[in-house]
Amino acid sequence: MLLNGKTPDFFVGHGDEFNHEWGWKQELVVPPGNYQVIVLNADQEAWSGRVEVPANQRVVIGVPAGVRKTIPWSRGEKLSSIPRFSTGTASATVAVAKPTAEMSVSTPQINCGDSSQLKWASTDAPHVEIAPVGQVAASGDQAVQPRQTTEYQLTALGPGGTVTSSATVNVNTAIQAKLELSPGQVQYKRIGDKVVQEGSTALNWTATNASTVSIDPMKTVGSNGSQTLQIKPQKNGSGPCQRNDYLYA
Repeated sequence: MLLNGKTPDFFVGHGDEFNHEWGWKQELVVPPGNYQVIVLNADQEAWSGRVEVPANQRVVIGVPAGVRKTIPWSRGEKLSSIPRFSTGTASATVAVAKPTAEMSVSTPQINCGDSSQLKWASTDAPHVEIAPVGQVAASGDQAVQPRQTTEYQLTALGPGGTVTSSATVNVNTAIQAKLELSPGQVQYKRIGDKVVQEGSTALNWTATNASTVSIDPMKTVGSNGSQTLQIKPQKNGSGPCQRNDYLYA
């Protein structure tokens, strides 16, 4: 018999290990929930279907007819814990545990372009996936670099059911930029053909949350930097020199 999957990871036991409750008990005990049940005869599917198991109820399935009845199971109210597998004289109990799953992020608030670390752990779940990452190992960690606020949801699926856990990385997408000259004004003095005073200035800039940064007429630059500028005006006559403008985008 397989629960919630078709691979050997979802195998819970043989039908003759839990097929009666006539004095002696042979039973499969599962947490309350909905299950996809597959009963195989050799390699052939003898019966499959969805089965709802209410709390403290015993569900009787006939093969190939399907669910025959659901009746009260008073022993369920008294159980605090149960071994995974136990046997006796003409008796057997197979208990399936509900999966567990937990996920967290190292940095819940980041700037666009930065990264955060997902960390997760699960038990009793052969199939684990994180949306939107994809299928992952039962436990692990992984760096993510979302471009917008993203909720990551961990889903752990096992024979005992499905559990989820989620964590959100909030992304600050506001673009901030600063461009300044130091000093903001320079002097250039020329007498005849001789330059007697030639000034320079430093162009400084910073930007956050920007994938590309450009300064016209310097073109593409890094998000932070500084560059010394030699100002050489083109005016040949007397009077004030022209102004030089830099456009930051």
